[in-house]
Amino acid sequence: MSSKIATNIRYFREQNDWTQLQLANKLNVSRSNITKWENESTIPDLNTLIKISDIFSISLDQLVGKSLSDEFLLKEFERVYSLDQETNDEQQEIIVAIDLLKKNKSLLHDLNKLSELPVRKQKSVLQIFNQLIHEYERI
Repeated sequence: MSSKIATNIRYFREQNDWTQLQLANKLNVSRSNITKWENESTIPDLNTLIKISDIFSISLDQLVGKSLSDEFLLKEFERVYSLDQETNDEQQEIIVAIDLLKKNKSLLHDLNKLSELPVRKQKSVLQIFNQLIHEYERI
């Protein structure tokens, strides 16, 4: 589990474009603590995990990498992205994406590996993926 916590702390920190020092200041801890957490040398205590999840505006389940149900994911998407009745098509797309991931474990595995990459590399891979899809559609 510590590997997921380490990966998620780094991922959400980078998503917010924060340095380790900036996150450390927000948590009132030293930068070296952040480094140790991200390198899996130590894991934060429960109170700190709660603070981290609050700072990132995510659930503790998300922070520790617990598997989430489709219904919970949809509710989180609705909360985060303010989905409402007018965006029923988007909700359906989310359900289709979740279903695709459930049926294609290798894709899920690859996406998990992608999520462990630094944000810049993730963006590059996603750009390549988008280009590949567009090229395939042209054929």
